[in-house]
Amino acid sequence: MQDILPRLTSRDRIRVALRAGSVVALCIASSVFITFLCYLFLDIPETGLGYAMAVLLPLLLATPICLWLFARIEQINLAYGQLDVIASTDWLTQCLTRRAFSSFAQKPRSSGQGCALLVIDVDHFKRINDQFGHDTGDVALRLIAEAIRDNVRSVDAVGRLGGEEFGVLLPTADHDQAAQVAERIRVAIDAIEFAPSGQPYPLSVSIGAARSVTTMHYEDLFRHADQSLLDAKRAGRNRVCFAAIPA
Repeated sequence: MQDILPRLTSRDRIRVALRAGSVVALCIASSVFITFLCYLFLDIPETGLGYAMAVLLPLLLATPICLWLFARIEQINLAYGQLDVIASTDWLTQCLTRRAFSSFAQKPRSSGQGCALLVIDVDHFKRINDQFGHDTGDVALRLIAEAIRDNVRSVDAVGRLGGEEFGVLLPTADHDQAAQVAERIRVAIDAIEFAPSGQPYPLSVSIGAARSVTTMHYEDLFRHADQSLLDAKRAGRNRVCFAAIPA
């Protein structure tokens, strides 16, 4: 999956840089003051060595502090990245949350580049929860999410849209590529060996797909894919239906 999560915003970087600059300036000013005191009380001669000490001493005093400060800034940067990942990842399936998925889907793209969307719904998922319990249902969702992630391209994004529904956004994919990915996902999930309480239980999904060659809004693309999902369910489930969107 494509890395779509930001680290620090521009405003955050400016704020950290200003704080770092203030601390560095304070360190240098303090070291210069200490050097001045050394001249007063240690009687450092005005020689080449004395002038060298006047230049080197502030640097020697400030450098460790600056290195520590820059290390802390990097730690803050990494912490921001980790928080972004946690906030944008669904804890159960390790897919993007609905908000993170929608945010990625709404990013502007080049005109004419095209984009495809798959909306995936687990067939008869309520029966699994009712028959085996919600913990077993969670296991099924994790297996299905893993199968979806294993069968998409590196540039694609996978999100959990809610409950037993998933979304896959395929940037730059044409109709044939999107259809191949959708069918590959369907076949992979159909082949999952799922046996709660030792009882083999078939898993399957219905997939609605839509593609636009224009800069269609995500909400409109989702509406077409969701309608195709309903068509797949009406046609008997465990199948892929592709929306016919006028060019």
